[in-house]
Amino acid sequence: MGDTSSSLSGGGGHYPHDVRTQSGLTSIYNERVVHAEHMNRNMTGIPKVQHEGVRLTTESGHQYLVHKGPDFGKSSQTVVVDAKHMNPNTWQRASSTPVSSGMTVGDAVKIGGPGYNVLTGDHCQTAAERIYNKAKK
Repeated sequence: MGDTSSSLSGGGGHYPHDVRTQSGLTSIYNERVVHAEHMNRNMTGIPKVQHEGVRLTTESGHQYLVHKGPDFGKSSQTVVVDAKHMNPNTWQRASSTPVSSGMTVGDAVKIGGPGYNVLTGDHCQTAAERIYNKAKK
């Protein structure tokens, strides 16, 4: 799982986060997911290109966005952030599904994968698709 800054991030090489302890991050990773929403927004600075992620709702009612991008994290480019940081004026829900598979937040981060490479097709859109498709099963 790594240190707390490896998975809680705002992107761009700096790593602001709400959780400051390994036990806090472990607690989030172990939360069971009951609902998943495939989300998108316009990519900053690139017209007609979408940034995508999956907003997860857990059994406890918490909501987290799992998404990936270049320099989003330290040991993984797939990160989890509190959904309160999502701008409701920019993020749009593309689809939504209940989750009954026993998926956890940590499972979603793992499915998103640690790397990021647009040339090989390992980016936010493919990661969000993988996470969402697994959530639907």
